[in-house]
Amino acid sequence: MAVREQLRGVHPGIGDAGYVIADEWEANPRNRHMEGSLSLAHKKDANTGSSQFFFSLADHPEYDDRFTVFGQVEEGLDVMHRLRIGDDIESVRVEGAAPLPSDDDLPETIVVEGEDGPQEVPNPVYQAMQALAHLLERKVVV
Repeated sequence: MAVREQLRGVHPGIGDAGYVIADEWEANPRNRHMEGSLSLAHKKDANTGSSQFFFSLADHPEYDDRFTVFGQVEEGLDVMHRLRIGDDIESVRVEGAAPLPSDDDLPETIVVEGEDGPQEVPNPVYQAMQALAHLLERKVVV
């Protein structure tokens, strides 16, 4: 939805995504919020991003040291500006991205070393792929 010159998006799951992604804006001179920037949103505190993102509909230098930019709209800014609440996105092409792995190649859980030794946790890559698959099931053209 468009709020405060942002187009916000969210993982379609319910509740906490089960993982967090560390911010990468410190000492990153390329972390600039310009029209069309795609950024990872987070909760009140830093390093709590996981499943929410936003596109900047205008320049927002005040976000440069608060949110990590991880993409930039190269074509279709006019389409981005026409999106409205309830619109579904049929597809997104990310240039230079590696091919998506098959669901059969991704375990649902992984083992990580914690303070109390190894523990099994949800695989964030698997969760992200499930969320992406859910989003792409919607076939309405914007």
